[in-house]
Amino acid sequence: MSTQRGTGGGFGGGSGAGGGGGSSGSASRFTATGTTLVAGDFALSAGWGNTAAVSAVSGNDQSFTLTVTANGTGIVANPTVTLTFKDGAWAAAPGGLAKMTGGTGAVADVTGVPGTTTWIMTFNDLPIAADTYIISGMVMGR
Repeated sequence: MSTQRGTGGGFGGGSGAGGGGGSSGSASRFTATGTTLVAGDFALSAGWGNTAAVSAVSGNDQSFTLTVTANGTGIVANPTVTLTFKDGAWAAAPGGLAKMTGGTGAVADVTGVPGTTTWIMTFNDLPIAADTYIISGMVMGR
């Protein structure tokens, strides 16, 4: 799912491009690889509205962006977006951060803790019909 340039773990020793000796204060770079996500990898709860949609998906299991358009009837506060990891289960639950990074709707927190096969993210506000909500997430294995 990812590759590391060089050897050694982060701030400690190591060799090769990206490795470093001692406590230099720099870390290797990681490149997220994996299967490209599509709209069908995300499921919206009914709280986004009965005709809500996912679009403009980019990225993979480790780093992604999507746009949710709230629409229809049944819009309620705190709807969820569930990502099913496309490249299969993680060996252990990964760490993850998600946030609203744009769109036409009011900015709100996005919370949730990834599991080994899915990540349920909660939009902590009331979406408005026809508004868009751009959500970006990053996941790192442990």
